[in-house]
Amino acid sequence: MDFMVKLGLLAVACLGLVALTSGQQVTLIPGEKNVKKFINESYFVSCQTPDGLRADWYNSRQQKIDGNPQNRIRVETSFAVDLFLTRITSQDSGTYTCVTNRGGRASFNLNVLRPITFDLSYAEQSASEGKMYTMKCVAMGQNAPKIYWKVDNKNPMAPKFRITKENHLIIQNVTREDGKRQYVCRAMDMESPVPDAKTMNITLKVKTKPRMVHGARLEHWGVLGEWANLTCAVNAEPPARFEWVFKDRTITPNDENFILYPQENTSILQVLVRNEVKFGQYICRARNDQGYMEKGMILHKGQKPATPVLEIDLVAHDGARIRVREFRNPSTRDPAQEEGRKGKALPITGYVVQYKMMTRSDWKPANSSKYEEGTEQTVLIINEHIPK
Repeated sequence: MDFMVKLGLLAVACLGLVALTSGQQVTLIPGEKNVKKFINESYFVSCQTPDGLRADWYNSRQQKIDGNPQNRIRVETSFAVDLFLTRITSQDSGTYTCVTNRGGRASFNLNVLRPITFDLSYAEQSASEGKMYTMKCVAMGQNAPKIYWKVDNKNPMAPKFRITKENHLIIQNVTREDGKRQYVCRAMDMESPVPDAKTMNITLKVKTKPRMVHGARLEHWGVLGEWANLTCAVNAEPPARFEWVFKDRTITPNDENFILYPQENTSILQVLVRNEVKFGQYICRARNDQGYMEKGMILHKGQKPATPVLEIDLVAHDGARIRVREFRNPSTRDPAQEEGRKGKALPITGYVVQYKMMTRSDWKPANSSKYEEGTEQTVLIINEHIPK
């Protein structure tokens, strides 16, 4: 009797233990069984166990995941056992399982997808003017993405543009204007478990032979004993290399009578006009791998404008008003003969007027007014010692 009772109690006790074990459920939050993530994305999942049971995370190779904060994939324990996956790689694909110390478990499967990426070496392309060019766009994804084109936000149309079966963009008869257009390559992978689409802007540089810029000055004037500037500016891609020639001799940087100032697609030649031999034709040559250009420029003999005339217009207790005008030579000589002898009188482009108090001997602290237009100006001078 006692034996039967004890046996019955043991049976009841065993049934209770089984019930307790079978009720231990492990919950994952979020509860997705199949998780899809792109490379370099992150994912977080929390493993919640009943009654605070201890649990561990294992990867698909049955390796235990530790809590080293330096690891991309790590575990943190607070109220639950949390799994962090950062900067996900394709090697991270597989099943991740949370297992309690009493055998409870829950798993999810991570499917790592390759997002669309572009070969950035095609982000800037070069084409020669006047020729046909094939613009390419290379993209990779989970599957081979399909390529679509936009030019200036419109579908490219014939006869200027054509799409090949390889999805390249053909540009007919390339011009400099084509280098100003907006080219957009759009890649789409709609067959991926997570459809993906991305765009890349492409810059087209049009290679052109050097051409003189519009409105360039081909005539210049110099004054004996002073420096004169000649500027040669071109449009060219790639940037042009310059050479100056005077009287069949190439000018070098070592020549003390000349100074060369190279800039991108511009060359400035400074000439020291020691004597009249320096007047005449200078040739600017510009070249790149697309072609060659040369242009002649004339340096004429000129003369500086005469010192302007100052006339008192009004004097008052608090200041004065002075008129500044061009000096006109009353010479009776023929102006054409005078110009042939002295050179062309250079035009007045403006005045700089300085004034100071008579009590000051030094002009360094003088007041200054600049006038950039006209051959006659009126200057108002205020007596700085009059109280305001």
